[in-house]
Amino acid sequence: MTQAPTLSVVIPCFNEEYRLALSVNKICQFLSTKPFESELVFVNDGSRDRTLALIEELRENARQFPMIHFSTYTWDSNRGKGAAVREGLLRAAGEFCLICDADLSTPIEDIDRLLPYKDSFDIVIGSRRVPGAEILTWQPWYRVVMGKCFSLLSSALLSVPVHDFTCGFKLIRGEAAQRLAARMNMDRWGYDSELLKIAVVQNFKIKEVGVRWAHDGGSKVRLGLDIFRSAAELGRIWRNGVCGNYR
Repeated sequence: MTQAPTLSVVIPCFNEEYRLALSVNKICQFLSTKPFESELVFVNDGSRDRTLALIEELRENARQFPMIHFSTYTWDSNRGKGAAVREGLLRAAGEFCLICDADLSTPIEDIDRLLPYKDSFDIVIGSRRVPGAEILTWQPWYRVVMGKCFSLLSSALLSVPVHDFTCGFKLIRGEAAQRLAARMNMDRWGYDSELLKIAVVQNFKIKEVGVRWAHDGGSKVRLGLDIFRSAAELGRIWRNGVCGNYR
């Protein structure tokens, strides 16, 4: 790249060989229609399948898109999605950063719903629980209930006025992304709540925008262990906030 890209798309990856190729092709096809340079920032979080090799293959295939660049960072062991997102934000060079799930539960095209707010807000988050949201494929009812309960608990405990904490589609100003990532500590599923708590402490302006979303049956969330971990991380986030660690 001769200059910093306008957009960095941060994609945390853990054992994604069966769905990454389709998602990356969709992202590249879409971004190739934009009049600015972009980069895809992959953080391979200790994958045990062909994820890393596949990323390299996709990099070669993407040479047909000269305005899109690839950056890849890899770990030998799994550290957690929060750690991968944090690393991706720290490594991203774009004027704006989009956190994007590898399964494209929210279609990449929905960034066009977020971009109109990029100059007025520091963080524009995709939401399944505000006007304009469309659920294309519903989760099982128990996951819906748990997700809503987690967001309500996060909002009440952390004093963060957001309806949907866990939708994996967030657009952040590059400078704000660096400041957020430098203060983030949660390695696993509590990272969304921590990121937004830090944003509130730092007086960043947050906007929720309704997006399309479809449940993917290949979710990595394990209901028992990860629910316990998320609750524990919420407690740690609350404590960090009380102790002033996010200032």
